[in-house]
Amino acid sequence: MFLHYTNLFRPKTEFMMKSIICFFAIGTLFLTGCGSDAEKLPELSDATGTILLDGKPLVGGLVSFEPQISNSVKAKASFGSTDEEGNFKLRYNATTDGVIPGKQVVRVSKLSGTNEEPGEEILPSKYNTESTLTAEVTKEGPNDFPFDLKSK
Repeated sequence: MFLHYTNLFRPKTEFMMKSIICFFAIGTLFLTGCGSDAEKLPELSDATGTILLDGKPLVGGLVSFEPQISNSVKAKASFGSTDEEGNFKLRYNATTDGVIPGKQVVRVSKLSGTNEEPGEEILPSKYNTESTLTAEVTKEGPNDFPFDLKSK
């Protein structure tokens, strides 16, 4: 009965390989901070507003403020949605309210249909894909922006 010498080392080698892979995976997560941007948030200012369409509150509209700053700075848009009175509050991400201060391109969108089966855009392109809307968000505030949109 001869034991082949490679069989003596195989279990240890497999265990070592799995340990090394696990070590590198945990180390990578540790070094990247598990993808958290909590420490990397830019300076933000609160921003709210009201959207009217032909003088009536726009219900269920999506609003975005896109900072217009130099390309060397990573700038992320802030988003919000309008309530039954057309009011919105902008969020930088899922857990943080606010907008990067400065000049913004404002986009407003409203789709026909339902959330399950959205339809076509009901607002003119000058309010969304080819927006002419702008706003200036200041550090001091108040940053409350009313927009009275026209359907035609």
